[in-house]
Amino acid sequence: MSFSVLPWSRIGTAVGWGRTAEGGELPSIVNQVKVPIMSITECRNQKYKSSRITSTMLCAGRPNMDSCQGDSGGPLLLSNGVKYFIVGIVSWGVGCGREGYPGVYTRSDFIYNINF
Repeated sequence: MSFSVLPWSRIGTAVGWGRTAEGGELPSIVNQVKVPIMSITECRNQKYKSSRITSTMLCAGRPNMDSCQGDSGGPLLLSNGVKYFIVGIVSWGVGCGREGYPGVYTRSDFIYNINF
Protein backbone atom coordinates (compact mmCIF):
# COMPACT_ATOMS: atom_id res chain seq x y z
CA MET A 1 0.00 0.00 0.00
CA SER A 2 1.59 3.25 -1.13
CA PHE A 3 0.79 6.43 0.80
CA SER A 4 0.67 8.41 -2.45
CA VAL A 5 -2.41 6.45 -3.53
CA LEU A 6 -4.09 6.31 -0.13
CA PRO A 7 -7.82 6.96 -0.57
CA TRP A 8 -8.57 9.88 1.75
CA SER A 9 -12.18 8.93 2.37
CA ARG A 10 -11.28 5.65 4.12
CA ILE A 11 -12.10 4.93 7.76
CA GLY A 12 -9.06 4.66 10.01
CA THR A 13 -8.71 3.41 13.58
CA ALA A 14 -7.02 5.57 16.22
CA VAL A 15 -5.73 3.57 19.19
CA GLY A 16 -4.58 4.90 22.55
CA TRP A 17 -4.74 5.34 26.29
CA GLY A 18 -6.13 8.87 26.14
CA ARG A 19 -9.28 10.33 27.63
CA THR A 20 -12.55 9.01 26.26
CA ALA A 21 -14.06 12.51 26.23
CA GLU A 22 -12.78 16.05 26.61
CA GLY A 23 -12.14 16.59 30.31
CA GLY A 24 -13.00 12.94 31.02
CA GLU A 25 -11.15 10.29 32.97
CA LEU A 26 -8.25 8.24 31.67
CA PRO A 27 -9.29 4.68 30.77
CA SER A 28 -8.03 1.53 32.47
CA ILE A 29 -7.75 -0.26 29.11
CA VAL A 30 -6.55 0.75 25.67
CA ASN A 31 -9.32 2.16 23.46
CA GLN A 32 -9.93 2.57 19.76
CA VAL A 33 -12.14 4.83 17.68
CA LYS A 34 -13.10 4.67 14.00
CA VAL A 35 -12.44 8.00 12.27
CA PRO A 36 -12.81 9.18 8.66
CA ILE A 37 -9.51 10.28 7.11
CA MET A 38 -9.64 13.66 5.32
CA SER A 39 -7.59 15.07 2.50
CA ILE A 40 -5.37 18.08 3.26
CA THR A 41 -7.79 20.28 1.29
CA GLU A 42 -10.77 19.01 3.26
CA CYS A 43 -8.90 19.54 6.55
CA ARG A 44 -7.89 23.07 5.59
CA ASN A 45 -11.57 23.79 4.93
CA GLN A 46 -12.40 22.99 8.57
CA LYS A 47 -12.08 25.62 11.34
CA TYR A 48 -8.28 25.40 11.58
CA LYS A 49 -6.27 28.24 10.08
CA SER A 50 -5.27 26.58 6.80
CA SER A 51 -1.58 27.50 7.18
CA ARG A 52 -1.40 25.34 10.34
CA ILE A 53 -2.11 22.19 8.31
CA THR A 54 0.96 21.19 6.30
CA SER A 55 1.67 18.43 3.78
CA THR A 56 3.33 16.37 6.56
CA MET A 57 -0.02 16.08 8.35
CA LEU A 58 -3.35 14.40 7.85
CA CYS A 59 -6.64 14.92 9.65
CA ALA A 60 -9.17 12.39 10.85
CA GLY A 61 -12.23 12.51 13.04
CA ARG A 62 -15.80 13.67 13.31
CA PRO A 63 -17.88 15.24 16.08
CA ASN A 64 -17.67 13.11 19.25
CA MET A 65 -15.33 10.61 17.53
CA ASP A 66 -11.69 11.62 17.78
CA SER A 67 -8.39 10.98 19.50
CA CYS A 68 -8.05 12.90 22.78
CA GLN A 69 -5.55 14.05 25.43
CA GLY A 70 -3.22 11.17 26.27
CA ASP A 71 -3.43 9.56 22.81
CA SER A 72 -0.49 11.56 21.39
CA GLY A 73 2.15 9.31 19.87
CA GLY A 74 -0.34 6.52 19.24
CA PRO A 75 -1.12 5.11 15.81
CA LEU A 76 -3.76 5.87 13.22
CA LEU A 77 -4.26 2.53 11.48
CA LEU A 78 -5.78 1.56 8.16
CA SER A 79 -6.77 -1.99 7.27
CA ASN A 80 -6.83 -3.58 3.85
CA GLY A 81 -8.98 -6.38 5.28
CA VAL A 82 -5.99 -8.63 5.98
CA LYS A 83 -3.34 -6.42 7.58
CA TYR A 84 -3.16 -3.10 9.42
CA PHE A 85 -0.89 -0.26 8.32
CA ILE A 86 0.20 2.81 10.29
CA VAL A 87 -0.79 5.87 8.27
CA GLY A 88 -0.36 8.51 10.97
CA ILE A 89 0.72 9.29 14.51
CA VAL A 90 -1.61 11.21 16.87
CA SER A 91 -0.16 14.73 17.12
CA TRP A 92 -2.55 17.53 18.16
CA GLY A 93 -6.03 18.98 17.95
CA VAL A 94 -8.42 21.44 19.56
CA GLY A 95 -10.30 19.61 22.29
CA CYS A 96 -11.68 16.17 21.53
CA GLY A 97 -14.31 15.52 18.91
CA ARG A 98 -15.24 19.18 18.51
CA GLU A 99 -17.26 20.15 15.45
CA GLY A 100 -14.92 21.50 12.76
CA TYR A 101 -11.74 20.46 14.59
CA PRO A 102 -10.67 16.96 13.53
CA GLY A 103 -7.64 15.32 15.09
CA VAL A 104 -4.32 16.16 13.43
CA TYR A 105 -1.81 13.39 12.80
CA THR A 106 1.78 13.31 11.62
CA ARG A 107 1.72 11.57 8.29
CA SER A 108 3.61 8.34 7.93
CA ASP A 109 5.44 8.43 4.62
CA PHE A 110 6.42 4.82 5.09
CA ILE A 111 3.46 2.63 5.91
CA TYR A 112 4.55 -0.08 8.30
CA ASN A 113 3.00 -3.50 8.29
CA ILE A 114 1.89 -4.72 11.70
CA ASN A 115 2.21 -8.48 12.10
CA PHE A 116 -0.02 -10.14 14.70
